[in-house]
Amino acid sequence: MKKLALMGILSVLAIGCGDDDARGGTDSGLMLMDSGMIVLPDTGTMPDAGGTTCPPERVDAPTEAECTEAQISSLQSAAMMGNAALTAWFNDPANAACGGCLNVGILACATDNGCDDEWGNIGCCLETACASATTQAEFDACVERELDGACSTQNAAFDGCIGGLPMGTCGIDPVCIMM
Repeated sequence: MKKLALMGILSVLAIGCGDDDARGGTDSGLMLMDSGMIVLPDTGTMPDAGGTTCPPERVDAPTEAECTEAQISSLQSAAMMGNAALTAWFNDPANAACGGCLNVGILACATDNGCDDEWGNIGCCLETACASATTQAEFDACVERELDGACSTQNAAFDGCIGGLPMGTCGIDPVCIMM
């Protein structure tokens, strides 16, 4: 999930989370002649590569502060220096809790703003691709591998959804910062 965290943080800090295209999370209606407006419900399901239906998944927002102001400052500096510095920041064990909180905050924001179908598809794909993992370490390694492998299409769709959110929609969740 570090790669997913890295992509989420990069999209927020480096490119500002979107191209400001005003993509909303509401359904649009279909106009039929003589019958007025009919709103078609969002079923929240989309077949994954295996042909099954995956339900949307929402990520709950973080609830505890895990980051010092110094960590946030160093993260922002790392983001400006590029991928190598950002990867090093996330790989530093001292930043593990902070990075996790920030990742969860971005995922919660994205799934609250219309990317819950895409996130559900990633989860469904990873459950299938990593079904043979018997330990948490095996599962984590599988997730790292399959986000660019068997689940790369779903991962790209989720990245596209986050990138399509209006500028400034998701960012560093203030709940993560210790005051």
